Amino acid sequence: MDIKFLSKRDLEEVLDISKVIEGVIACLKASATHQTEDWQPVLHRFGNNGLVEIHSGGIPGDIAVHGTNIHSTFPGNVKQQLPENSGLLMVFDSNTGMPLGVLNAAPITSMRKGAVAGVGTALFARPGASTLTILGTDHNTPYVVAAVLTLLPKLRRIILVDSRDPQGARELAGNLPSKLADEFSLWTTSVRFEVMDNMSDAADESDCIIVQGQLYALDNVLIRPGTHITSISDAVDPGEILSADIIHSGSIFSDRVGKVLARQIPGRTTMEEITIFNAPDIAALDIVTARIAISAAFNKAKGSTVEL
Repeated sequence: MDIKFLSKRDLEEVLDISKVIEGVIACLKASATHQTEDWQPVLHRFGNNGLVEIHSGGIPGDIAVHGTNIHSTFPGNVKQQLPENSGLLMVFDSNTGMPLGVLNAAPITSMRKGAVAGVGTALFARPGASTLTILGTDHNTPYVVAAVLTLLPKLRRIILVDSRDPQGARELAGNLPSKLADEFSLWTTSVRFEVMDNMSDAADESDCIIVQGQLYALDNVLIRPGTHITSISDAVDPGEILSADIIHSGSIFSDRVGKVLARQIPGRTTMEEITIFNAPDIAALDIVTARIAISAAFNKAKGSTVEL
């Protein structure tokens, strides 16, 4: 049996944001009806502050894939000019148990985080939303912007706020148009990218907000009626990034988002409603994205093919 080994460059060549969005939607719908599986995670800390996390799960039924994501974080690697974060994702056919591929996990996670953010924002934002603020910037931000613009092409203004690295945010804002064109075939001549230093000012002008990173919070920010908030941070509890006032005044969607996508329950019900989507962090999302990449790699003859 042939399996695929896919590097970061391979994945950048074969992954299409629209296809990943389709897979994410299917996965979220399956999760809402308990058709996805998350198995017991494993976490191990090393004496040098290194950390290894192992997340496994899958989607039985028609999709029929399962897999394991092994992610390492070693802060000391920076001194050795090595990446602080690295990981491998292994994918298997759930009908036969046979391996399908081994992939660099980082691009998979970035692409699906972007897709989930885009799906949640497009699903709950008010019709006609034109201004998006992204709180916190990192390597995932271009994927987030690509997914949101794919699903909300009428956005005309994207504001970046990053109190930890405002200069990095400015450089990213300047580079985003060319990066989106080169890597995602998205031309953004009608979109204005800018950086603001104050989250309160940005929130006052935003139709929707995406929170990235565990260190960012909206606990002291006044959110205007009708705003949608998507969190793709590592926070499990919305209370870690949102104030009690925001939570109590808003409608929270997390594991229920699949039912909204399937039109089993309503999403936004009024133009003044504050909606909150706390994106689920389930292994199946990475595995479905990896399965899409493997299929595309075989179709495009990309990556390394190995016979077991």
